[in-house]
This record gives sequence, C-alpha cells and structure tokens, in this order.
Amino acid sequence: MLRAVLVVVVLANAGFLAWSQGWLAPWLGTPLDGERDPARLSTQVRPEALQVLTPKAASAALAAARQSAEACVVVGPYGEADLAATEQLLLGAGLPRDAWSRRELPADNTRVLLRFERTTPALREQLRALGMEPAGCAGL
Repeated sequence: MLRAVLVVVVLANAGFLAWSQGWLAPWLGTPLDGERDPARLSTQVRPEALQVLTPKAASAALAAARQSAEACVVVGPYGEADLAATEQLLLGAGLPRDAWSRRELPADNTRVLLRFERTTPALREQLRALGMEPAGCAGL
C-alpha cells in the first residue's frame, strides 16, 4: 500500500515538472504564458516613477512623510505675558485667529500651548521663520 502511494506521488511530481517546464505544451498548453515577465512588463503602470533609494534617503523620506502626516502641531509653552505677544505675532504674520487654540499644560495651569489643528509643511516653515519650533501634539 505504501509503495503504491509513493509511486503515485513520484509520478504526480514528475508530471507537474514536465507540465510546468512546458514539455507537455503541445498536448496540454502552458497556462503560465500570461504570467511570465514579458506580459507583466506590458501591464505595469508608470514604471518610470519607481525610484530606488539608498537607506539614508529612504529614512529621510520616511521622516518627512511622518512629519507631514501629523494631524496637528503645538508651539510653546508660554506664560500669560508671552502668550499675548505670540498671538499678536501670529496675527501680524497673516494667520487667522481660528488657526490655533489655547491648551493649558496638564501639570501646570499657568503655562499655555498653542495648538494648530490643520497643519501643512508651509505652516511649519512659517512658524519656524517666526522663531517658534512646532512639535507634534499627540495627547494634547
């Protein structure tokens, strides 16, 4: 019984090898014709857009993508006197008053962060140009 099973398995493997190598093509055809490289090359969409990056460039691109994907940023913390001056500076730079909101620090209710909900790379650069360093706002 075990010999018969072994013979069937060996014959099935030999048959599959012959079929997959195309040796049985005149009788059975090769269903893999459409999956070989020439057919795949013709179905590529914008292959010229593919870029191979060095590990350093890939890390920089990933960091930039993470930074731009942040939903919001905060600047500060500011005391009450600094807060009014900072808000005037932001208004003078052309940012609308509804672009930010005040958030008190949980551990220190005398200091306030300014939270920007809708951020863009341009807004981050504008904040840096005003002397503020935007930070991520996870949990604030």
